[in-house]
Order: sequence, then C-alpha cells, then structure tokens
Amino acid sequence: MQTKADRMDAMIKHPWFVAIATLFLLAGPFIAMIGNAASDLWLSLIAVFFLARAFFYKEWQWAKEGWFLLALLFWFWMIIASALSLWPEESFRHALPWIRFPVFAMAFAYFAKYSPAIHRATLISFVVAICIMSVVLVIERYNNMDALKLYGTWKQHLKAGWYMIGYGLPILLWCMEKLDGKSSIITVVALLVIVSVTANTGDIYNTLLMIFALGLLFIAQNARNWLRMAFVFVSSGCLAVFGFFFLLGETLQERFIHGLMVRLPWLPSSDYYSAWMGGIRVGLLEPVLGVGADNFDRYCKQETIFAHLDIQMCQSHPHNLYIQTFAELGLVGLCLFVLMGLALFVKVLPLQDRGFYRKAYSWMMLPQKIMSKQAIVLIFVLFWPISSYSEAFGQHKNFFTWLNIGWALALVQRYKIDSRLN
Repeated sequence: MQTKADRMDAMIKHPWFVAIATLFLLAGPFIAMIGNAASDLWLSLIAVFFLARAFFYKEWQWAKEGWFLLALLFWFWMIIASALSLWPEESFRHALPWIRFPVFAMAFAYFAKYSPAIHRATLISFVVAICIMSVVLVIERYNNMDALKLYGTWKQHLKAGWYMIGYGLPILLWCMEKLDGKSSIITVVALLVIVSVTANTGDIYNTLLMIFALGLLFIAQNARNWLRMAFVFVSSGCLAVFGFFFLLGETLQERFIHGLMVRLPWLPSSDYYSAWMGGIRVGLLEPVLGVGADNFDRYCKQETIFAHLDIQMCQSHPHNLYIQTFAELGLVGLCLFVLMGLALFVKVLPLQDRGFYRKAYSWMMLPQKIMSKQAIVLIFVLFWPISSYSEAFGQHKNFFTWLNIGWALALVQRYKIDSRLN
C-alpha cells in the first residue's frame, strides 16, 4: 500500500509534472516582460518549490555552502538592523523577503544544470526572449527617435537596459567562450545586435558594463582564441561606430556623449555623485547598524540630518550597491555582503587541475585551467563596486542579479557533471 510520501514522490517524478515544471522554468524570460510583480512571483514560486522539495527529500546539502551561509548571516543582520531602525515596519517590507533571492539562485542553478537538454533549453529561452525584446525596442525607438530612455514591454518606470544585460550578457558570454571558426559570424551578429540594442535603450551604464564584461572574457581567453576574438571585437566595433554616427538619432548621440563626459557616477559633475556622497555620509553617521533596509530616503529627509550631509537633495537611494548597504546596514552588513560576494567568486572558480599551483608558471596558465570563464566574468561584473545600482534590497535589479548568479552556478555545476561523464 502506497503511503502519502510515496504518492508525493510519484507525483514529483511524473513526466507530466516534470514537463510543466520545466516549461515554467523556461517561461521566466517571457514572464519578466510583464513587469516586476510577474517576475517576482515567478522567482518566488521557484524558490518555494525548491524549499518544499528539499524538505520532502531532506536534501539540505546546498544550504551548507559557504556563500549561502554568509547570505543567511547577511539576512539575519538585515532583519536586526531593520528592527532597531526608526522605521521598522517600512524596513521589514524589504528585509524579511530578501532571502528569496539567494534561495532562487540556488534553485535556478539546480534546475538549469539538471540535464544537458534543460541547460540548452534555458539558454535558448534567453535567446528567444532577447530577440522579442529587441524587436519591441527597435519599434519603440522608431516611433520616438528623441526618447532618452526606452522601456520595452514595461512601457514606463522600468528601464529596458536591465533586461538586455540580464538576459543578453549570458548569451554573449556563451557565444564568445564557444567561439570557433564556424561561429565567428554568428557571434559578431549576436554581439552587434545585443550591444547596439542595449545602447539604443539610452542606458549608458549597462552598455558600458556589457562591453566591460566582454573585455574581461577576452583577457581570460586562451592565447589560441585571441585572434578569433580580436576579429569579433574589431568587426563589431567598426559596425558599432558606424551605427552610432549614422543610425542613432542626434538626441541619443548627444545623451551618450554628455553622459560619458559628465554623468558617470564617479564624476563630481554627475547627479549620481551627490547620491553616492550622501550615502557615505549617512553610513558614517550610523556606522554600526545603519539606518535599516530601504530607509535611506526617510533618514536623509530629516531636517537635522539633511543639514549634516552637505548635498543638494535626498535621492530615494544612493544608486550604488555597496554604498547603500553601508548606509542602511552599517559596516557589519557591508562586510558580510562583501564576504558573500567573495565566497561566490571562489565557488565559481573550480580548476581543472588544482596541482598546477605548484608549477612555477602557474599564473600564466590560469586562464587555461578555469572551468567556466563565463561564470567568473558574470560574478565579477555583478559585484563590480564602481557601479550604478537601483534599490539594493528591492526587486527590479536584484531579479536580474540573482538570475545571473544562478546561471553562473549552473554553468560550473554543469561543467563538473559533464567532466565526470567524460
């Protein structure tokens, strides 16, 4: 006689259930086109299912990984800092559910590496979604040549640049790492389309971040691939310059030039610079606990505090991941977050031959020993400190950040599985 546990196990392993769950996983890029609420629901359901599955099968090894334990500590500290803040009710809205992001990353990594077919299908879903969003953005630009920002399927408020880098960067990194003679033209086309459409959104920072990531992968490649990659970069670069001067509207050209000269976040002339300085000064006023998650704006607008900040106006947040973490969770929270990022970097840095450290020329050989250069570049870029970042503990940018963290973890785990099979 079957027990309740046996029936549940049979249901989870039933082909129809597996097919529906797989389709739901692959639907993520298309659900994200609807907006924040839809993508957050998709993310949360995957995290909840993963936790339920772990509870049913008593599979908790993943929860013992170093980076996830640090994520838990970071979350606990976020709750403590929020509880002791001046506005705990408001702060808890972001602090309590934040743990869904690292759980989702672990779940996405587990399901995306489950089989080679699902792994490839996940990447294909990225490609199809980027093609759809690119067409939508080109039409939007055609209908409004003077628009400073494009919003794609979101229509307003949410900038499409995050979507393009969130799903486009994994595609480009995969194309570049798998580059060979037959795929060079395809890679040039993919690079040109994705980077140019990202630039077309008017999102300067994400365009630069994408180019930066591709440059890092170029540096990390083996010497024998440099010639092919140089061909790809030079070809794409020439076409991009042509597109910038002859295809982009004059308004967008002026915006990019102005942004590069004046509005990069670390330039004193930038409006982001004031937000950065405000965040640092708030952190220095509350260096241990910070002001609580999502409380920067409320704290800054207090008259007695604003007078000490030496800024022109209070932004909703400091527009930098590390500065906001320092301002809202103090030095303890910042240190835990940095340690979590370092632990993730170590997690995606498994080497094919760990004995190579003993060789005198080991560091020259390092690029050849890294299992997944895509994963290394993704984590490095995601935690790059000199960056413009929307809400550190909110949904929009965190969705794409933790999606790519999950993809990076899946790349490494898939490589390990394939290596054992071969």
